[in-house]
Amino acid sequence: MPEGHQEQCYVLRMWSDGEQQWRFSLEPLRGGARYNFARLEDLVAALERAKEEACATQLKSQP
Repeated sequence: MPEGHQEQCYVLRMWSDGEQQWRFSLEPLRGGARYNFARLEDLVAALERAKEEACATQLKSQP
């Protein structure tokens, strides 16, 4: 892998509640809390936050 490469893996689940509403959950593959979302927009926002946190962590660890 290239130097500085970061990777986060998640299990994404999506299901219908029977009333044409979709629900979503994200669970880190390497363990951790599962996050549930009622809206796709909230799921995408959570992924954006995870990306930003990973970038900030990477910047702090550089000399």
